[in-house]
Amino acid sequence: MTRDPRHSSFFQEDVEIDMRPCKFIWPAGLLWCLTYPLVALRRSGRVLVRLPNDPEVLHWLSSLGLPSILREAGVVVHPEEQSGAAQHYQVVMPLRCFRTSNDAENVATAVVDSLARSGLGTANVRALVGPIFSELALNAVQHAES
Repeated sequence: MTRDPRHSSFFQEDVEIDMRPCKFIWPAGLLWCLTYPLVALRRSGRVLVRLPNDPEVLHWLSSLGLPSILREAGVVVHPEEQSGAAQHYQVVMPLRCFRTSNDAENVATAVVDSLARSGLGTANVRALVGPIFSELALNAVQHAES
């Protein structure tokens, strides 16, 4: 039996992911923190994610929307929702679910608007972000449909 939920032979009645000792999470690790519980949930009875004890890491994850997305998908997340995710982070695009081309277009528009409000980057770079992100999001939707 494998411990990788991407394999078809994976099944665990209960899956517990304990992130409490984490003091830092790389961006690629963040995607795995999202992907692993969501994939495990498809092949398990129950998935529990214990969020980091470190308040900075916890606030960062909350400001990106990770706990909310997991909860909405049916993953049990501890601790319960934090009041007011860290306001000092400038998040251009929190984690979002998109399944259709319209969803992808809406996410791309939200990114461009958020980037403009944040003042991050120069105007000529911000002008490139929208079309590039839109193309990437549409590619993701098309690949998911194939």
